[in-house]
Amino acid sequence: MTSPHLHEFRDQKTLCHQLAQRITTDLQGALDARGRASVVVSGGRTPVPLFTALARIPIKWDRVFITLADERWVEIHDPDSNETLVREHLLHGHGEKARFRGLRNDRSPREDDPHPSRASPLPPDLSPHIRQGEAEGV
Repeated sequence: MTSPHLHEFRDQKTLCHQLAQRITTDLQGALDARGRASVVVSGGRTPVPLFTALARIPIKWDRVFITLADERWVEIHDPDSNETLVREHLLHGHGEKARFRGLRNDRSPREDDPHPSRASPLPPDLSPHIRQGEAEGV
């Protein structure tokens, strides 16, 4: 077992920049190896600067599937919705081309979603584990 390693950053901007670089390096490795990549992001306001930094990095976002680790059970349009935060801060700029699936399972795309196709389908490596928005044995 390895010991934890402490990383210190002079400020939040530096932290977000370096973490975004690390995440996109990992995503690019998956893209190179499999032609697609998946990432699960947490909600809340804390990752918003990270989402913004990620959206600025040019990779093949159209081959990246994004979903949430958690969601507040509020309407998707609610400012406290994690899906709203992802849509506003990660799915723009370069990140605009990513495929996204939120955790709310309304069985129909949002009427005002300019990219309704982003709601489906699940990537092949996740679809056996997820049914109707619920994880099965994952």
